[in-house]
Amino acid sequence: MHLSWLKCAALTTSLLVHSAEASSYQLTYDGVASPKTVQKYASIPFKNSNFLTDSSLDDPLFPASIAEGVALSISSDFLSIWSNFNEIQVEKSGGKVPSLSTDTNCFPSNAGTKCFASHTSEGISFAVESSVYKEFVSSAEPSVDPQVGVRVDVTMNALPIRTEDSLDSVRDVFSRDLLLLALPKINHILGSDNALWSIEEKKSVFDFQKEETASDDSLTRMDLMEEMVLSNTNILMRKHTVSSANRLQNKEDADFTKPAVDIWTYRVPGQKKLTTAMFIDSKLRATTDMYGVAHAELFVHPALLAHSYPLRIAVISDSPLSLLKEIWKHKTVEKIDVIGLHKGAFDEMEKHIPDADDCTSVNPYLDECMDELEIKIWEDPASWADFMLSQANNYDKSWYGYAPFPFYDVILLDIASEKQAEEYLSEEFQKKILNLVVSESLVVVNVGSMPSIEVDYTNDDKKSIQAEYLKDMSGRVDLVEAIHVYDEPLGAPFDTTFIMLIPKAYSKGYFRLVRKQPAVIDLDIVSLLHKQKSLPTMFYDGPTHVNLLKPNRAWENYYCTSSLGRNNPDCAFLSDFYDPERHEAKTEVKRNGVKGRGLFAANDIMKGSFINADDIHLSMHIDRHQWDAFNAFIEDYPDATKYQELHDFMISYGFENESMGNSGWSVSLANMNTFTNHACTEVEVTATTYPQNYVIFSPSMFRRSEYSMVTIAERDVKEGEEILIDYTAFRTLNDDKFSTFLKTVCDTGEGLVPVKDEKGADEL
Repeated sequence: MHLSWLKCAALTTSLLVHSAEASSYQLTYDGVASPKTVQKYASIPFKNSNFLTDSSLDDPLFPASIAEGVALSISSDFLSIWSNFNEIQVEKSGGKVPSLSTDTNCFPSNAGTKCFASHTSEGISFAVESSVYKEFVSSAEPSVDPQVGVRVDVTMNALPIRTEDSLDSVRDVFSRDLLLLALPKINHILGSDNALWSIEEKKSVFDFQKEETASDDSLTRMDLMEEMVLSNTNILMRKHTVSSANRLQNKEDADFTKPAVDIWTYRVPGQKKLTTAMFIDSKLRATTDMYGVAHAELFVHPALLAHSYPLRIAVISDSPLSLLKEIWKHKTVEKIDVIGLHKGAFDEMEKHIPDADDCTSVNPYLDECMDELEIKIWEDPASWADFMLSQANNYDKSWYGYAPFPFYDVILLDIASEKQAEEYLSEEFQKKILNLVVSESLVVVNVGSMPSIEVDYTNDDKKSIQAEYLKDMSGRVDLVEAIHVYDEPLGAPFDTTFIMLIPKAYSKGYFRLVRKQPAVIDLDIVSLLHKQKSLPTMFYDGPTHVNLLKPNRAWENYYCTSSLGRNNPDCAFLSDFYDPERHEAKTEVKRNGVKGRGLFAANDIMKGSFINADDIHLSMHIDRHQWDAFNAFIEDYPDATKYQELHDFMISYGFENESMGNSGWSVSLANMNTFTNHACTEVEVTATTYPQNYVIFSPSMFRRSEYSMVTIAERDVKEGEEILIDYTAFRTLNDDKFSTFLKTVCDTGEGLVPVKDEKGADEL
């Protein structure tokens, strides 16, 4: 019987049954049939010939049977693949896969011919719409034969029959992979692969409801194959070099317990070279594009240059080649352990991206980045950790500046999936790896991206994997003393956030990390990296390093609204600092015959007020490495008296400033706060500094490290009252000599600066 267009549309809609366990995908394809295909189908009649009511449609230059041929062919393949794939599964349970068939209807017209094929049964439901149409040819070109265009739209909802856990890896993408297998079939029928196409996941209302209540999953973003390749019609010349979908056709030979590997080549508009991208379980893991270099450089170099002499490196990654290429640039590196390598992905990369394993250009002593003599591969991360820990009992790791076997100077942990996050970020695994580092070591974890400005983090249910990890590690003072977070947006769509774990907060590695002079980083690159044929790095350098010491404002907002920091003084400080009423304190300097100068309140000062807050920028800071070099210079040239005088000035008026994000010494240059005297008892204290509550992780403190110079009224201070501060905060670690000096100050009232008579010369 004949069906009207409206009835057909209704039929197509009703036939697609959405399974709650499977994702629906839609293929949209628009191509051109080759002359050979047109000639072939000109002699093939419609199987639905009763619909041909007009003999004028039987045009050899416009064979409508192409539409029917495409619809029947790919529908038949869908059912064949699904049946063959599931037959083994059903037979295991003593059942049998039923025979399946497709309903097909075609509707020819002068405007074009549409064919509909559909099927619905338990486990698989799809609808195919295939149409042919003529290219428009203007009357000015009557001799030009019009091309035959072919459009194909397929909506697929299918999932395998489950009798074994190994099928979990294919259930969510079963529909997608069936459509991927249809692409080469359509190209083959048309005799051309010059087509526009996309494959997109079609979410149901239930999916959107789940997303409304889901956590802020920082691992679900634009680095998936679906987003980058399958649904991206802006890229050109897409070619599926290695396809995991093929395993659906070879079920007996396929191992579904292993992650799926896909490699695509394509051209990005504006770029001359083709891009090759490798995906593991649909997540981007390697690319020939420059954002891959940006990601690798910012993953590797901040930690390796912060460490003074990195020898032993551990890389926990299923796809480590880009990281190895950056690590091998460092002269000191002798041994790298690679943990969790996906051997199948590595083998495919050697075939299709051979330059990925070529280290001849970065290290004069290596040919392959995965050098068998220099690298040991551990397939199972848990076995690696357990073995190394079993060897660690014979060593006292606290004595070593660099790591002897079985410890590591730097550990790089690359999180690529929720499954890896669950394993690698677990309390058990983190405890293991943090017991494989020494006091100077650093651990870098790449997971997620910077917090969203759209998410309400006051709701603790909206937590990402990344947020859970930061909260867990912030409470592990037994394993980590400081955590720093930084981002490299140029590395997107790879995960752009790097979390650096610092086992010892006042270690040499920490002091080297927080150096704020770009030139010292650039000079390290010159001296510590092998000479390269071109620039040693493309993205990481001194200015980049200094910038990464300041976490993005999004991190501060997240930290201060989430449970991580909302109740911490460093977050309350922000709202106070931006309150103009807290900046109304006035002060004056008075002299004392014993103490010399002192700072006094020139008006009533409210508790919590900021006292001469411009001290934050009217001051001088010397990093720890500069301070050490300065002291060594004075020892080498004792007759350079002006340098000694500068040193005395820093000691007399300055203080050791090693708050989070700082190292070294600070001194006021043009601010009255420099004349604040020492409070000998708690009762005498009228002022304090930037909140220095001990926290392991604070993007706010790292971001505003200069605010350590700020002075805050500890209590209400009356006009004329002296402002006093406890000098014990002026040293980072216990200093017996400084403690003795403070006792003398309290006993005699005399400090480091000699007090001159009013008529005599002023002190420094």
